[in-house]
Amino acid sequence: MDSDVPPVYIDTSVPVSARIWNYWLGGKDYYAVDKEAGDQFAGLYPGIFDEARASRYFIARVVRYLAGEAGIRQFLDIGTGLPSHDNTHEVAQRVAPDSRIVYVDNDPLVLAHARALLTGVATGSTDYIDADLNDPDTLLQAARGKLDFSRPVAIMLMGVLAHIGNPEVDGDSAVQSIVGRLKAALPPGGYLAVYDSSDVDPGLNDALRKYNESGAEPYRVRSRDQIARYFDGLEMVEPGVVPIQQWRPDNSPFDPPRHLTNVGGVARKPLSQRLPGVSVKLPETGDSQAVGYGQAGPTAVRMLLGARLRNLREAAGVGREQAGYAIRGSESKISRLELGRTGCKLRDVSDLLDLYQVSEDERATLLAMAESANTPSWWQQYGDAVPAWFAPYLGLEQAAETIRSYEVQFIPGLLQTQDYARAVLQIAAGDNPELDTEQQVSVRMSRQEILHRPVPARLWAVIDEAALRRPVGGASVARAQLGHLIEMARLGHVNIQVSPFSLGSRAVAGGPVTLLRFPEAELPDVVYLEQHATAVYLSKPAERLYYRNVLNRLATEAPPPDSTEAILSQILEETR
Repeated sequence: MDSDVPPVYIDTSVPVSARIWNYWLGGKDYYAVDKEAGDQFAGLYPGIFDEARASRYFIARVVRYLAGEAGIRQFLDIGTGLPSHDNTHEVAQRVAPDSRIVYVDNDPLVLAHARALLTGVATGSTDYIDADLNDPDTLLQAARGKLDFSRPVAIMLMGVLAHIGNPEVDGDSAVQSIVGRLKAALPPGGYLAVYDSSDVDPGLNDALRKYNESGAEPYRVRSRDQIARYFDGLEMVEPGVVPIQQWRPDNSPFDPPRHLTNVGGVARKPLSQRLPGVSVKLPETGDSQAVGYGQAGPTAVRMLLGARLRNLREAAGVGREQAGYAIRGSESKISRLELGRTGCKLRDVSDLLDLYQVSEDERATLLAMAESANTPSWWQQYGDAVPAWFAPYLGLEQAAETIRSYEVQFIPGLLQTQDYARAVLQIAAGDNPELDTEQQVSVRMSRQEILHRPVPARLWAVIDEAALRRPVGGASVARAQLGHLIEMARLGHVNIQVSPFSLGSRAVAGGPVTLLRFPEAELPDVVYLEQHATAVYLSKPAERLYYRNVLNRLATEAPPPDSTEAILSQILEETR
């Protein structure tokens, strides 16, 4: 644990294309400077939000085709960007669980998120390469260590080539050379998938000219013919190089405008001989992986309902005072209701829906949510074992899609063994005879079910080395806890990093931090700061940004998750 870990700097003063793209896609992993740049660009070219969404659906259709009809089981996704919905491995492994995906990027924040969140199913695999597309030979050398290039591979270049070269200066020779190297490495029967913006829209061209002059990483569009030449020497898959919304369209929840600038296609490297492949029937993918109301508990349902009621009120042009009067309450009651901080009577919700003139279909949905929001939570059976300040967190944790945390003193509660949890809770109880620590242990063990349900939450935890070396409960309990961490770190949806002593104070958060992210776009992240006998819940944008940046620094400076088992094993060996 004495190895020197070089610092990684995340520059939040300069816009970064991956973070801007995340903003356009409706993500949450961007900074103010990225939003500002994204908004400025959208002011010049409002269609960029449609372009971003259309590109995401194009990628999903391409991967479904490759993993299904084409029988591809290996994917090299270059220029990954920040994780979003339906990432390459998620789509591929829904079709073919044994698919192997390697993501490539060279942005430290992207790689930190990829290692923690882009994890595959047990039968397949997901890996990552820190490499620059401008150096294709080094990139391919690393890829050959992770994929079998004697078998078909799909190389994906989705929206990244426009960041390379300048066609007005080099005639697009820089990109053609890079793509040529990649095609040469492509095994027979392998596929190349590409999309990028074309120069058909004067509005986009003007917006990009101003964007490139701003100091951000340049993005230079090509002509449709130039993009088509990337596939020279390969066999095009129908319908060829077309606007991406026209490439094998399916039933999408998003109906893109007809006039978008992104064009793309898929092509296969000719076979010298027919290689065996597998064609599978595409499974139904309509089921959402969002947590259901029954799993989430009432807290998140109240938040969702409140957010929707606020949107309906604002759309109807109704002020809080008027809405409060309609339910025989005050303006502050409406505020609490819309923030999800209070229960809601069905009568009140019904009266508000009348005031906002909501349709019958949506009315039925919202009244069902209101009824669910009043359902008792599972932890209420434990009574005083769950303090009032902690109960809201339990509801949020049960509803979270992703839980990020940093712990400096103890192992995170979701990763504790029963004996370790008992020792921690006994320390907290001190000499207070009224506290039932066994009940509290039961609550903690029940919380951990979110990591073992059919659609588990993702846990991304950074643990300070001091917490790992502290013999809580005695040597045998501490050693068993380390062994349990090793087992948990092997789960695809659990990512553990160790912040070693050698990092010093570069990214120390000062205390434990938890950030909860929910599958519903309407719900903002929540930051939870637990203290000895109370907790603080932060939801203001500036507060969320500060702690998200803290967690990002910790994750990028700590050794990656794939080194965690070796670190834990070393500590375990040293404690014999």
